[in-house]
Amino acid sequence: MNTGELPEWLNQRKAASEIVRDHWLRTGKTEELVTAILLNDESSLDHKFIAPVAKELLRRKEAKSLARLLEGRLFLETFDLWSLVKEARTLDPTFSRSTIRGINLFLFDPEYQEYDLPTRIAGLRRKILRILRESMRLAKRARIEDSIQLMDVTHREVQALQPSLPRVTEKDKKISASDFWEVISSARTKSPDSTTFLRLVYGRLKAWTPDSLLSFQKHLNEQLALLHRSEISALAFALSGGCGDDAFHYFKLWAISMGQEFVEKLVTWDIVGLQNHFIETPDLELFHYLAEQLYWERTKRMFPESVAVPEPSISLNWSEEELFRLYPELTPFSMLVS
Repeated sequence: MNTGELPEWLNQRKAASEIVRDHWLRTGKTEELVTAILLNDESSLDHKFIAPVAKELLRRKEAKSLARLLEGRLFLETFDLWSLVKEARTLDPTFSRSTIRGINLFLFDPEYQEYDLPTRIAGLRRKILRILRESMRLAKRARIEDSIQLMDVTHREVQALQPSLPRVTEKDKKISASDFWEVISSARTKSPDSTTFLRLVYGRLKAWTPDSLLSFQKHLNEQLALLHRSEISALAFALSGGCGDDAFHYFKLWAISMGQEFVEKLVTWDIVGLQNHFIETPDLELFHYLAEQLYWERTKRMFPESVAVPEPSISLNWSEEELFRLYPELTPFSMLVS
């Protein structure tokens, strides 16, 4: 296998990101930098990129920001691992840690996507264990007790390739719309970035029964269907200069994560002033899978068809060339997140 060198454009992007990172570190914009890292794509989670940031946060004794960086990175990496494990155990219920024992990772390249599933799991598991060792060292030096406890539990889970779930603490019930929005509002209020939002929602749902998880997903799917409108797709297109079906779906998930009032403004097309909310890329694919992952871990079953909510078919009443003529109110949103 020859994965080759990184393309020149990617090298240039990484170099530019490092210049921005170093400038923000010099000017003390550490909290903003942590937020940017956790809002960015996976390239910003690379150890070489994060290490100087963590070192500076430790030097400045900014324990809260350091914990957010370490825990956010760990959440994203381990969620990927558990998703792969779910896929493997769906295909082969006997899949376990012994299945990947002996896999040669000497030439493993995390940038290469064509490995078989056991090799991908083995490589990601090794990567996470390395992250945990470094993160634990930093958390202990900063004396962040909550992070230390979290990493200790996560280390045991990753070693065993078996995520643990807490005892169900919320009674089995049909989640109301108010319950659904309360979970989102509570997490968003405490979250300076979408990764923290996802981590908080996931932590909340971990204590729910399977039936409650089904109910939560049903509400999420209902909101996705509600947002499936031509004018909202035009907004998603205007923001970045393009928007396919998948991108529109991820945009709607992000919009739901912004809360009930934000969704209602979109649905009623009361969008004046909403451009101030687009301080991050409106893309939150992972939100769709939080309850599903936990449901599978508790039941070893996929969601039933009953949680699906058909989206209405829409006929786009706009074209790229006529977008801003038909929707002049979208002009302030043009290329906001390109």
